[in-house]
Amino acid sequence: MTFLKKIRMKKLITILLILNLFVGYIGFGQQTQSSLANEIGSLQNMETFINRKLINPTNLTDSNNFMIDFAIHEQWIGNNKATNGFFLSGETGLSSKKCSIGLNIDFKNNGLWQHHSIISSIKYDWLINTNSKFELGLNMGFWQYRLDVSNLIYPQDPLTGSVYASEWQTIPRIDLGINYKYKAQSIGLSYNNMLTGTNNLTVFKGLILNYQNIYTVSKKITLIPEMYACLNSENTYGIIILKLDYSKRITCGLLYNTKNSSGFLISGIIKKRAKIGYYYNLLNLNHQTFNSHCLNLGFIIK
Repeated sequence: MTFLKKIRMKKLITILLILNLFVGYIGFGQQTQSSLANEIGSLQNMETFINRKLINPTNLTDSNNFMIDFAIHEQWIGNNKATNGFFLSGETGLSSKKCSIGLNIDFKNNGLWQHHSIISSIKYDWLINTNSKFELGLNMGFWQYRLDVSNLIYPQDPLTGSVYASEWQTIPRIDLGINYKYKAQSIGLSYNNMLTGTNNLTVFKGLILNYQNIYTVSKKITLIPEMYACLNSENTYGIIILKLDYSKRITCGLLYNTKNSSGFLISGIIKKRAKIGYYYNLLNLNHQTFNSHCLNLGFIIK
C-alpha cells in the first residue's frame, strides 16, 4: 500500500469514528421512547439502500440510461407476517437539460392498514466549477391509506361502537431536497412530507441531513461511507452505511440505525443490463424482534 493510500485509509477511519460518535449522540441522547407507531413513521432503512430518491430527490441518477427497479419486501414477527408490499420505480437523466426525472409507485400492507403512493421526482443541476455543483430536487405526488375491515368479524370500535373507517384517505406529498457535491464528497438536506399533518405517524415527516464520501482504494475497489441524521418532532436518530463496490459490478453494504436496527445489502450487475439485489434488516423493538427482507430486480435500458 502506498503512502497516499495509507493517508486515505486513516482519513476514512477518522471520519467513520466521528460519524459513529455524532450519530450515537443524536440517536440515544434525544430519541423518545420507542413504539410501534413511531417506528412505522420512521425513515425506512430499506430506502437508504434501494430507493434513495424518496429520501432526497437529488439522489436521482445522472446517467442518460433509463433505470427500472422492482422490489418485493416483507416484514414479520416470529412466524407472523406484519408488513408486505412492493414498489416499481423508473428514472433517467437528461444531460442536455441538466436535469433528471423519475417516477415511483409503492404498495404496502401494514397489518390491517393498506398504503399506496405515486410520486414523481425531478432534480436540476447547477455546475459551479469543474470540481463542484449544486443540486435542487422535488418529489411531488400523493399517498393513500385505509383500514381493511373486510376480514374482521367485528369491524367496530369496542369503545364507541362506530364502524371502523375503511374508505381511502388521500394526502398530498411534497419533498424538497438540496445537495452540494465537491469532488467525491456530497452533503444534502431534505424536508420530507411537507404537507402531512404532525399527528400522522404512518410516514416520516421532517428533516434529513446526509453526508457521503467516495474513496477509491484501487482500480476495482471503492468504499462509500454515508451518514443520515433524521430530525422530526417525534424522535431524532441516525443511520450509518458503509458500502463496498467491486469493479462497478458487485456492491455489498452494512447498515446501522441507532433505533436498535441493523441490516445488510448485496447486489450485482449481470451483463451490464440487469441488476439483482437482496436486503435484510433486523429490528429490536419493545422486546420484540422484527425481521424484514427485500428482493430487488433492476434493468438498465441504454
